[in-house]
Amino acid sequence: MPGRILFAFSALLLLSWASSAAAETASGKPGSIGVKPPVMVLADPKGASHDITRPDGKNGPVCIYFWSVFCSNCKEAMPILLELDRKWKDHGLTIWAVNVDGDRFSNAVEAFLKDSELPLNVVYDRLKGEELIAADPLSVTKTPTLILLDVDGVITIRQEVAIDPAPIEKFLAQAH
Repeated sequence: MPGRILFAFSALLLLSWASSAAAETASGKPGSIGVKPPVMVLADPKGASHDITRPDGKNGPVCIYFWSVFCSNCKEAMPILLELDRKWKDHGLTIWAVNVDGDRFSNAVEAFLKDSELPLNVVYDRLKGEELIAADPLSVTKTPTLILLDVDGVITIRQEVAIDPAPIEKFLAQAH
């Protein structure tokens, strides 16, 4: 009898967890797949403003890549971004490399960009009050984090720490 009670209790806990997880997804938790993020305007190293949630003058998907100059995984993933950019730019893909290091480290970021000669659209996330304009609304807590928006601006892929190009390429091929 105690085994059946334990089993029933475990089943109830599992159902409760599953329904709360479904409700969280359905509720549109910021940064979740299926959610359309708000407009996010950030500045590039030259001071020009860009809405990173919309294609850069194109009608295509948007890849938002959060990185830090002090993150080795971020630097290791840069060739993946470059390859995605090379293969999919002409099909409308816009990639935004959003640096989260802040104004205090802009010299280190600019030195890295100069040394690496990365042909990516780099913008700086910045504080507005107590929150970062892009990272906080998208629930970014780790670098690197990659978020792919479809042509309607809805999050379709989210990857953290390890960036795997296979699902991104699959989505882009199907969308094209």
